[in-house]
Amino acid sequence: AELLTHTAVAERLREIARQLEGTKERLVVQSEGLAREGERAAAQHAERKTEAERFGHEITTAREHIARLNAERETAVDAVIKGHEAVSDTDAELTRVRDECSRTLHRLESLKELDERRAYYSSAVQLLLSQTETPRDFHYIGTLADALKVDAKWERAVEGVLGSSLQSIVVPTPDDAARAAHWLRENNGGRASFLVAGLHGASDEIETVSRQMEERPALSLTYASEDLEGLRISDLLGAPRELVSILQRTMPQRVGARIAGNLDDAITRSLATGEVYVTLNGDWVAGGQFVSAGDARAVEEGAGLLAFKRELRELEARSKGLRSERSSAEQAAKLARTRLEGLEDAVVYLNEAIGREEREAMTRELTATGLAQEIERTERHMRVVAKDAERVEDERHEVEQRRLTALSEAEAAEAARLASGETVIKASASLAEARREAELESEGLAVQRATAAAAAERRRASATELRRMEGEYADLAARVERHRFEVIELTTNIEELRQSIAGLEQRANRVSEERAHEEQEITTLSGRLEAARQQADALSAELSDLNRRVAEIRDSRGGFEVQRAEAQARLTFVRENCAAELNQSLEELARELSPAEEFNLDAGHARVEELRSRIEGFGAVNMMALEELSESEERLLFLTAQRQDIVDGISSTEEALREIKKRSRERFRHAFEQINKNFGELFKELFGGGRGEMSLIEADDLLESGIDVIAQPPGKRLQNVLLLSGGEKAMAALALVLGIFHYRPSPFCLLDEVDAPLDEANVGRFTDKVAQMSANTQFIVITHNKKTMEMAPALYGVTMEEVGVSKLVSVRFE
Repeated sequence: AELLTHTAVAERLREIARQLEGTKERLVVQSEGLAREGERAAAQHAERKTEAERFGHEITTAREHIARLNAERETAVDAVIKGHEAVSDTDAELTRVRDECSRTLHRLESLKELDERRAYYSSAVQLLLSQTETPRDFHYIGTLADALKVDAKWERAVEGVLGSSLQSIVVPTPDDAARAAHWLRENNGGRASFLVAGLHGASDEIETVSRQMEERPALSLTYASEDLEGLRISDLLGAPRELVSILQRTMPQRVGARIAGNLDDAITRSLATGEVYVTLNGDWVAGGQFVSAGDARAVEEGAGLLAFKRELRELEARSKGLRSERSSAEQAAKLARTRLEGLEDAVVYLNEAIGREEREAMTRELTATGLAQEIERTERHMRVVAKDAERVEDERHEVEQRRLTALSEAEAAEAARLASGETVIKASASLAEARREAELESEGLAVQRATAAAAAERRRASATELRRMEGEYADLAARVERHRFEVIELTTNIEELRQSIAGLEQRANRVSEERAHEEQEITTLSGRLEAARQQADALSAELSDLNRRVAEIRDSRGGFEVQRAEAQARLTFVRENCAAELNQSLEELARELSPAEEFNLDAGHARVEELRSRIEGFGAVNMMALEELSESEERLLFLTAQRQDIVDGISSTEEALREIKKRSRERFRHAFEQINKNFGELFKELFGGGRGEMSLIEADDLLESGIDVIAQPPGKRLQNVLLLSGGEKAMAALALVLGIFHYRPSPFCLLDEVDAPLDEANVGRFTDKVAQMSANTQFIVITHNKKTMEMAPALYGVTMEEVGVSKLVSVRFE
């Protein structure tokens, strides 16, 4: 019994050691798995940490960039406001310069018109200097008034002392003066004064004198009243030196006249010296006994020649300056508008950039938030793994101790079993007899022992199975505990994600509210802007109307000024003629003369007009008439030839057009018949029967006729293609397109979802036809139909694995 007990104990202890060895191996494997899981979690944690740091840096950089963009936008908005102000200022300046330039140009044109018509001159001077009635071989340089450039301060003095001599015509030779005088006598043109500037009349002499007259600047002399002592008229003329010398020879007293401060001083000095003195108001005294004086205001109303010439020169110089100023103002306005457009574009670009950066920053923040949650979850997972690893390591040490204990107990039990065996051997001899004696009883006892041994063996097996199940139960409990931690972790993550989602929804609601508020503000501001634009348009229209009215008034004023200047010129001319020929003023002559009672003024006017018409009827002899007639005939022949060429060109062009139309009709008829034939055949193939054809709406005019498409699917009546269903329309259109391709094949054909309205049977016919025609034409088909995709040798698709990032995927079937 003792031997059996020790044997059973040893066997049981060895079985326990084997079970503990298996448990240890499982714990080692589990520990290695946890170590690998820990390493993976640590690597994932480090990766998420690095990515989170990178996103944090990117978010900080993005926010700084957004702050800089906001600052730049504020600066740009301020610049736009200043740009609008600058545009307003430049527009106002440009309007002012244009108005001033327009007024100056109107005045200058009026004065130039008067100057071209010589309105300030006598009729004789006007006739001689006109372009149509100038005598033959008459050459002139200009007038004396043209040659003088007198300062405004001395104009009245020079006009007063020179008088009508200012209208003298400057001629190069005495022969020119004689020819002009002879012409005036023959034509009753009146009297005129001439000033001979040269002797021989060479062209270089004329050009020199003319250039000197044009380039001579006006004198601008300033003298105090006490400094007028030695000043003479010749010092104030501003004329070329040669012309001044001529004036000193021809009219020495007037040109040599001295300047006096007033009329009394002039009379006193002239009496004392016998010389001619002239005042600044134009009054002059000769020899102390001849006095020419009057109201200075009459001179102002008469607008003398020198003042007229000076104003003309000043207006020309002013117009040049104003044109330059207008060009500069236009350039400045254009530059200001260009800069404003650039600034507005910059503001729009900055707004778009800020919106784009805000969206990207928000995306990064959401990603960073998800990474932070992922990092926290990974850290919790690492802690759970570490705890599981510690627990497994403790269990492994505990199992190792238990295994070692079981092994030592098994060795002790084995030693006890061996000792018990020796005792049994020794006692077996002495017991042999007893055994024989008790053989009968032993048999029964053996049966009982066998039964007990079997029961003990079953008990040990049950105990072993129980211990194994207890180990598995402990393992399952540990796994359940670990899964429970993971469930808790996942529950926490889910709760955090729900909170994040709630926060994002709140943020989205706030953004939606802000966006609605901003859209409302934009609507309000847009309304205000539209109202401001309408008001600006109204003001612009009103301003345009006012500018038009101002221009009309300015034109009317210019006309009135021209009429006033003409009237003043005529009055001046009549006044000077009365003074020169009758030695009386116009006012005195008007008081002395009274028309006779029997004088018929209307008859006199009619007689004058009749004589004037007869004189004008004779006209001037045109010596160039024959040459002009010859030139006109040559011009007529040239134009006739040109006209004939044009007529011939038109005829040939019409013939070419007729030929083109003829060929076009033939080609169109051939193409129409062939395509109609192909359409009918393909219609039957695609529909599995039926009839389809095309007909011309106006058969008489092929090039302008429309085309009517008639279709009869199987089982239906013949009708217009517009009355078919969607799928039937698509099939008819495909038949027509493929019929055109049969007539004139193309290397490529792009079909965009043409099979969308087709059913399965029609899709099969369509794909069969496409496959048949693919031998000559490469088809590119955009489709969502699986059956159409099956017949393609290559597929290309577009997918979006990440938000906002498209990716092209291609599959080629071998």
